Amino acid sequence: MTERGSSGTPWRGRLTGLIVLAVLTGGVAWYVGVDGWHASVIAAAVLAVGLIWMALPERPPSIWPFESQAKDDGNRNDVNRLSWSLRTRKRRVRPEAVRRIRKLAAQRLEAVRQEAVGQGDARPLDLDDPADRVSIERLIGSRAYRTLRSNPVRQPTFADVEQCLDALSALVEPVSTTTRKRTP
Repeated sequence: MTERGSSGTPWRGRLTGLIVLAVLTGGVAWYVGVDGWHASVIAAAVLAVGLIWMALPERPPSIWPFESQAKDDGNRNDVNRLSWSLRTRKRRVRPEAVRRIRKLAAQRLEAVRQEAVGQGDARPLDLDDPADRVSIERLIGSRAYRTLRSNPVRQPTFADVEQCLDALSALVEPVSTTTRKRTP
């Protein structure tokens, strides 16, 4: 038993409160129509459970380990956090997910710009620049552009986000990673 004090005063106060609770529980049970024998059994049960509860050692609260947010993209936790951030009760996609999709769109548009550098167009496409709206809509479509430009008041639906992700994946296929060959 930890830090109960040498005089036992906290135990006496708790024990007194427990006895009062047990007597009141038995009295209320007897008052509502339970016979005296059963009311005393109820009071004894409350007292026994309370004594067992008091006898259990106190344990420090469980502290969950802090999960670092600086992990590589695409790991299992990243996908898990993204999937939980998608749906709300109103069948809309949360703003956190839209921000992550905007970040992905910015990366894809940067990749398109890098491909266009060889063709003479070195200016990056910006989702927030109204002058780039027509160019971006030509690349990914107007529905996907509206999804990326959504605001927290009018959140996109899951179908809008799905169509937007399909358009972004068709925009630039990511560079495939080399696969490891297993040697026997």
